[in-house]
Amino acid sequence: MARVPYVETASLPENQRSLAPVDSHIFRALVHSPEALRRYKGLTKFIREESSIDSRLREMALIQVGYVANCAYEYTHHIKTGLRYGVSPEDIRAIADESAGSATALDPLAKAVLRAARQLTLGHDVDEATFDTLQSALGDEQLLELLFSVVTYTGTVKLLTTLRVDLEDTYKHYLDDFPIRGATSGPLVYLTYDQAALDAAYDQAVYAPNRDQLHQRYRALSDAARSRLGVPERFFYGTGAIEHLDVFRTTQPNAPVFAFIHGGAWKASSSDRYAFLADTFVEAGAHLALIDFSGVDELDGDLRAMVRQVRSAVAWLYANAAGFGGDRNRIFVGGHSSGAHITGCVGVTDWAEFDTPPDVVKGLLCCSGMYDLVPVSLSKRSEYVRFDAETIASLSSVRQIDRITAPVIVAYGTEESPEFQRQNREFATALEAAGKRVELIVAPGYNHFEIIETLANPLGLLGSAALAQMDLTGARYATQ
Repeated sequence: MARVPYVETASLPENQRSLAPVDSHIFRALVHSPEALRRYKGLTKFIREESSIDSRLREMALIQVGYVANCAYEYTHHIKTGLRYGVSPEDIRAIADESAGSATALDPLAKAVLRAARQLTLGHDVDEATFDTLQSALGDEQLLELLFSVVTYTGTVKLLTTLRVDLEDTYKHYLDDFPIRGATSGPLVYLTYDQAALDAAYDQAVYAPNRDQLHQRYRALSDAARSRLGVPERFFYGTGAIEHLDVFRTTQPNAPVFAFIHGGAWKASSSDRYAFLADTFVEAGAHLALIDFSGVDELDGDLRAMVRQVRSAVAWLYANAAGFGGDRNRIFVGGHSSGAHITGCVGVTDWAEFDTPPDVVKGLLCCSGMYDLVPVSLSKRSEYVRFDAETIASLSSVRQIDRITAPVIVAYGTEESPEFQRQNREFATALEAAGKRVELIVAPGYNHFEIIETLANPLGLLGSAALAQMDLTGARYATQ
């Protein structure tokens, strides 16, 4: 039931009746202010009939606005309009897939248009890579018309929601044909997620019920690796008891170094359980350095302090690699989960602050990470992480793509949460759009905790990719 009555069209003065057709709830609600409605309709007429932007792309953007806002009125009305302007049923289903972080066959420009629409609907800005892609493809005039269109209809969504405008019966069949997936009766927090769904999307246990079993396997495999290779050498990169790295050495002289950053939801954890990764690198002729650092709960929720520890560890490796037979000019960094988030932050580091060359890192491997902290900050992880504006801005690597100079491997499993799939896909897309060197690996059938095990196999998805990035091969296995 609308918060303001729907004006009966027949009750309006003759010169106002065309403003509020009898079959339009929104106009019959807004006609209480006829002059405001007249001007609003003038703007929407320009957007629909006079703007120079491609009609299909424009309507896809506006369908996207309604979809991620969970606004059935906006969504269904623009489906009807979009079908008239060249949007196909396949396009509409692709909008749903893009919103969920799933792969689609849409062209890069259409994906960028949808990404900008989502960002403006859910936030206040468009990231640099997406903006640059749109500006390059559309030019300034069409880009501005696209932005005007999206902003106009995000405002319309707010009007519709605030006034509780009811969807007309004649539009309801579109929801049957093209449902809003995961739509809830609760208030949306991000994309199509309410609070409970968003919390679940950033809780790995929900999507990986075998998590504890896999962690036990990590420990068993790591114990076996230490039995084969011996106890790693420990070096301290800082003054804190946890500020150390354990190095599994290869026999090759002046060998490259792969520095691994473990995950654990940024909470206190240990690199000990990741010793099982060592064989891949040691046998191929590289040192593996497992970095340890404080959990965020030990840092009063300060992620920036944690990231600074890891950056200091990488700087220490550059200064001291020769001491254990490493080549400081061939340092590669990889991480998993929250460790992949930190890996992204390593990639955007201003190394002048650490008296280290800007190209200290020669390659990055980001497995199942988070690169935009906005949605994470809205989840239950905010209960133990202080997500202030500076933290979100400075530690969201997708928002600082221009600072990344090293080639990047981005990977995720198809059995991960939709948000982790989306985060990794959109990070890879942003890197590619910015002209960066990026390889996207999608691991079919792997969940969040299974995929990292492929780094322990030189022929596995991640093991082979990491060694190729380092220009190495799994020597012991190459001839088998």
